[in-house]
Amino acid sequence: MTGRGLATARPPPFSHRCKESILTLSREQEEGINRIMYSDAHYIMGIDEVGYGPLAGPLTVAAITYSKGWTHADVRDSKKLSAKKRESLELDLTIAAMEVNIVDVSPADIDRLNIFTVLHDVITSMVATAMFKAPIIVVIDGNWKPQVAYPGVEVICFPK
Repeated sequence: MTGRGLATARPPPFSHRCKESILTLSREQEEGINRIMYSDAHYIMGIDEVGYGPLAGPLTVAAITYSKGWTHADVRDSKKLSAKKRESLELDLTIAAMEVNIVDVSPADIDRLNIFTVLHDVITSMVATAMFKAPIIVVIDGNWKPQVAYPGVEVICFPK
């Protein structure tokens, strides 16, 4: 695993599946969004991965932290943006971020440790080593919740 900004300490273990399972755009998802909007958190960290689905290939996990309330008119759903538009937004998003953490995992590491262990260890480590720990809300685009031992850290999962 190669990290850009990732501490090397062994992360704490993952808990079981996220209790806030949200399967569709539903009342539960609205509640998750309301928890974000009305929380006392000063920061919001978003975590997502690419490369989780393929049988072979690298995995990249990114975490980005913004001050709560920061918005950008063009940011909604990256899958609905053209590649050119995503590229043009990259600089704006990086400059506005409080913290950016990107980890690349090789196919060899995935084969050795298994995809679930790798993904969970990387996400847990990202949360555990976040520069802006509390109060913070961590939004994970997935259905696994890291066990975080920091007061003021709330994790919300939005399963795919």
